[in-house]
Amino acid sequence: SKGRKKAVGKGDQVDQGPGDEHFAKHRQEKEKDDATCELIADGIKQNRFCKALEAEHLKTLIGTMEYFAFEAGETIVTQGEVGNYFFVTHNGPLEVSVDGTVTNTLERGAAFGAISLLYNCPRTATVVAKASSGVWGVDGMIFRKVLKEHSEQHYGENRRFLDCVSLFDGLSARQKARVGELAIFNEWFEAGARVVSEGEVPTAMYIVKSGEVSVMREGSIDEKGHLEGGVRTALLRAGDVFGEQSLMAITGEKRSTTVVADTRCELVCI
Repeated sequence: SKGRKKAVGKGDQVDQGPGDEHFAKHRQEKEKDDATCELIADGIKQNRFCKALEAEHLKTLIGTMEYFAFEAGETIVTQGEVGNYFFVTHNGPLEVSVDGTVTNTLERGAAFGAISLLYNCPRTATVVAKASSGVWGVDGMIFRKVLKEHSEQHYGENRRFLDCVSLFDGLSARQKARVGELAIFNEWFEAGARVVSEGEVPTAMYIVKSGEVSVMREGSIDEKGHLEGGVRTALLRAGDVFGEQSLMAITGEKRSTTVVADTRCELVCI
């Protein structure tokens, strides 16, 4: 309803504003049969933030998802706006663009929308329906709560991992514990996936927990979201950190490199 408040960060609230009206007109009643629940579950588990969620967490997300329908040419989310939902595509295709350039195409079962919810930042891309399409969406407050609960269950493991990262050698045990509380999200990437892209506004710094990633300069992103060309400037393995310089730089400065997973990898985000 109009004027409803929605938490976007610890102690901070903003009006959902036009986002409520935008999705209200697209909301439709739709039954979730077994095949649909399986589609949604698979989509959630393929998302880089959600690969390790337990069955109870998946059940919560699936049970609270609503269906939204869009016609060809209609915008689902807009780059720069506040995010209110996490989505799984029921049918598409959906076109993803950043700063007006097409960077990806989402098909049935693809999930999107997590970054702005988890990192308390505006939407990082615009998503438009290329044909009559439908998406399942879960409220951002529920999504954040579920992932935070999952992360808290693994706090001890991440805290021990921080002891092995040289970047934090100068911190006291209490300070490391605080960092461990802030690093509440783990991300998983398959080989070939982009972790961050050159030109993006930084939203987090990353620590490689397992696997290998390459730091790339230049190159181009095709319509499927893959990096073509480019020059590798570094190879990072477990314990290595990236993204900290962009995150601590002057406001408005964008990432200067693209990072791509060479193998399946797990990253800890701060």
